[in-house]
Amino acid sequence: MLGHGLLDDRVCTEDGSLCQKRDVLLVSSTQSGNPVLRNIYNVRWSFSSVVPDFSLSASSCVIFLSARFHVLHPEYLHSRIQQMRNNLNFCFVLCIVDMEDSVNVLCDINKTSTVQDCTLVCSWSLEESARYLETLKEYESYSTNDIEGTEKIDFVSRVQGAITSLRSLNKLDAITLCDSFGTLASLICASHTRLVTPGFGPTKIRFILDTFHRPLRYPKFQS
Repeated sequence: MLGHGLLDDRVCTEDGSLCQKRDVLLVSSTQSGNPVLRNIYNVRWSFSSVVPDFSLSASSCVIFLSARFHVLHPEYLHSRIQQMRNNLNFCFVLCIVDMEDSVNVLCDINKTSTVQDCTLVCSWSLEESARYLETLKEYESYSTNDIEGTEKIDFVSRVQGAITSLRSLNKLDAITLCDSFGTLASLICASHTRLVTPGFGPTKIRFILDTFHRPLRYPKFQS
């Protein structure tokens, strides 16, 4: 793995072969005609002679690909990854899905990405692709703790967090349910009558029951 060295406001590989400013997304000159560039507004970017399509830092990059292009050139992705695999620690494959029947081609792209230890990110528009590039660039200097946040380890906080993740339920609702039922298992098994609690009307009760008891998949229509 390559280390990082600091030079003014730049981040460099240990051998100095690649340096780039922390707040600038480097774009390969081969991407000069890529329409996604017109949709990048929230980070600075600059053309460069870098090998990847987009260089996030001295150790991470993005390969840009479209599903339609992969169908026409199925070996391209593998060869592109091989060109930079020894020089980078993190490689993202940003695939824009520009065809209707994309299941098989996405499976193939995902397989190639996974085997080569890359992370596949799919988008369905140029605007969405640009937002992914901006987000990846913004977060490339964050630590895992910055991204994950502080995990609440006490039981009550974790149960309340699970309850408030349900639509229409707030923290006060979570506290009320915890006080009323004591355990999450009791809440899940509660009947409609048991859920009649101060602050919970028919809408909230129906949503709670649907969340815990409605099938995840509807049965197929029987003709």
